[in-house]
Amino acid sequence: MTVDEKRKKIAEMLVLFSEIFDKEISEAFSRMYISCLENYPWDKIHAAATQIIRTKTFNKFPLPAEFIQQIDPPEEMDVRIHRALKKVFDMMERYGAYSTVEFDDPVIHHTLIDLHAGWVEACFSRRSCKTDKDDRFWRKDFETTYARVAKSGSRGEPPRLIGICDKQNSEKGYIAAGLVKSTEPMRLPNHGISPQTHDNNPNISELHPDKKLVEHRELETQR
Repeated sequence: MTVDEKRKKIAEMLVLFSEIFDKEISEAFSRMYISCLENYPWDKIHAAATQIIRTKTFNKFPLPAEFIQQIDPPEEMDVRIHRALKKVFDMMERYGAYSTVEFDDPVIHHTLIDLHAGWVEACFSRRSCKTDKDDRFWRKDFETTYARVAKSGSRGEPPRLIGICDKQNSEKGYIAAGLVKSTEPMRLPNHGISPQTHDNNPNISELHPDKKLVEHRELETQR
């Protein structure tokens, strides 16, 4: 289903609701409703509409928030947040800031970008938590931002969460170190770098083992 087809179906649904709840709706009212709901799958919108018609006991036109609560119940959101936070902590522990990572939940990408501007910054921010209070604040910020991003609907293609290796390799024109996905059970090599034993600004020759080979070839060319 295209976006335009979904918008048309939502508009038709609103006409039906206007008859059920005896309320005239303007074009601006319809546009507002459509903008609030269009990022959700149509089958979930339809199911929410059916549930509202079945259970609403007073004659007042439902707000967009009532649809969203039916589509994304608070209990389900709590489960999603817990699962997302576990994935983030697991990736930080296994790969650290040096790997470029990808999660199977795009909301995680947008959440970390909104909070920390990137994967590396998120890892360093998490590592800076020294007390239980710091940890609670870090978790709370993530939970609040994740819920807000999830409820705002789709933002399109999720931003890349680039690690130190790829960032510095890219600046020097070297190939990417490799993408690590949250669904992968095995740790991928980080070109011999341990996130726990290097400082925040490693030398580029450490990040890319082919650098010496490139330098050797350049020297041979000059001869």
